Amino acid sequence: MRINQTIAFVLLICSSVPEIVVCQSTVTIDTSILHQTIFGWGAGLRRGTEQFYASSPSLVSQVEDLCFNQLHINILRTICEPVIEPVKDSSVNFLIDTAKLDWTYYDYTTKDIYAINRAVTVSNDRVNYIFSSNNSAPPWQKTNNSITWGGSILPTMYDEFTDFLCAYILGMQNRYHIRLNGFSAFNEPGDSAYFETLTSSPAQVRYIIINLRQKLDSLEQASLLPHIDIIAPESPVVSTTDIPAGIGMNCIYYLDPAQGGIFADTAAVSSVDIVGTHDYFDEDNTADWTKLKSVSQNKPIWVTEVSTPTFDPYDITSKNAVVQAKWIDRSFTLADVSAFAMFAFYDSLAPSGNVTSLVIYNGNSIIIPKRYYGFKQFVNFVRPGYVRVNAVSDNQNIYVSSYINPAKDTLVLVAINDTDIVLSNITFHCPASTLPVLQYETCDVPDYNTTQLDSIAPPFGGIFTADMQATSIKTFVILLNQPTGISNKSVSLPVTYSLSQNYPNPFNPTTTIGYSVPKSGLVTIKIYDVLGRKVETLINEQKIPGNYKIAFNAGKLSSGIYFYRMQSGNFSQTKKLLLLK
Repeated sequence: MRINQTIAFVLLICSSVPEIVVCQSTVTIDTSILHQTIFGWGAGLRRGTEQFYASSPSLVSQVEDLCFNQLHINILRTICEPVIEPVKDSSVNFLIDTAKLDWTYYDYTTKDIYAINRAVTVSNDRVNYIFSSNNSAPPWQKTNNSITWGGSILPTMYDEFTDFLCAYILGMQNRYHIRLNGFSAFNEPGDSAYFETLTSSPAQVRYIIINLRQKLDSLEQASLLPHIDIIAPESPVVSTTDIPAGIGMNCIYYLDPAQGGIFADTAAVSSVDIVGTHDYFDEDNTADWTKLKSVSQNKPIWVTEVSTPTFDPYDITSKNAVVQAKWIDRSFTLADVSAFAMFAFYDSLAPSGNVTSLVIYNGNSIIIPKRYYGFKQFVNFVRPGYVRVNAVSDNQNIYVSSYINPAKDTLVLVAINDTDIVLSNITFHCPASTLPVLQYETCDVPDYNTTQLDSIAPPFGGIFTADMQATSIKTFVILLNQPTGISNKSVSLPVTYSLSQNYPNPFNPTTTIGYSVPKSGLVTIKIYDVLGRKVETLINEQKIPGNYKIAFNAGKLSSGIYFYRMQSGNFSQTKKLLLLK
């Protein structure tokens, strides 16, 4: 059945003069028009992990919690280092002599492997996709005999280069028990800089990708590796409109068959699983996402690296966060991007004062810029598996995107106010519901950092009103209908678990969870809020197979959506809980 929903914004614009200008904008949401399924969110682990883990345990714990627990991320990006093959390992193609590989960098020099495992652990195993990006070939495989300042791969070394990449992937799995899900052979091809880079042409990238796909498929067929997604080309910019000087580096140039790009060869098209791009030099939001979509051969498109336009860690204005949020909005709505990864989760404050990570540490202090909370406005509400639904705004200063969950009972609306004006008494037309609307906002108002505001009265007639602060991002969680078994007096969840709540007068906050243990083992039940923060650990003890019940006090929890996760050995299951008071 086709459902058309209209959201109307009535804007009350106040300037520094007494005159009040009333403007009306309309956003139309059509839940019957479905777009891409969201795969997830994440960021990278930068170099310097040894420095981070030399910090005080308290600081490390706080930063890890901010990045991997309080952010509902599931994607982790790592770096493939060319130092592991300092000399040619073998004269025979595809015969990797592991005795000549040097893993000192990962074994002793850094804490990279430890950092990866910590991210997975602190996220409570939400991190389910790890991919690596390669910056350079080993020096002896390159034209300039150096891992820095660009240089291309020697034509005689193509097979050696893909051997090196396979050796890294195998080493991560067999040596460190980290199974990569995806791999990028070229990080920002065409770049030449003081750090590790390659100036490879589209033709060279194309040949390498085809060669790598053949070798990875052979390893998969031999049951030595799982399927590894190839991500390409990971260019620093999307299009020439981002930065004119980037014509030889942009993602469209590297892909477009009409320009001799990677996808001029059908073998390369079949070799690439994910089109990856970065989104730099796009402060004015001019990247040609529509063109990128048209040359991507219907491949999933991911933003695999980006950082905000200002590197000033003390710039905590919401303008910075809004620019970043607009990147997400435009990439998702114009190119159907399905995953978005920031440059880095955490980093130390550089001597220059610049930094590009979501969280910054400086000595024993932690800086959390507004960009962290702006990212959180999407990450913690638009979960993996949600589907983007059509949302169109007639006001160029209001950016809106909307997403529906797989059960089609929850609609998430992310609105961006790209003006310096407070938008008052906005009227939303949405599906009727008897449940309250949840709202969260990030702006320049002190402590408005993905802050949960008071719930909005249920839109019984499909209408509710709300305000938006100037230069802000606001996320609305609209419960479209009541999931099976949920009412104002009781909650029951099917299958393995059941949860019931009784509401005598006065209110009794005790909640009972019934759960079934499939086999003997340590059982843990944890409850998370909608932002992904753990609010309660209910049980952590040895159980034998059977049915159990556990009670906890919900009095300290406010009304809203929660998730509880039961784990026993390799078995885990997460259920949604609507808590009404």
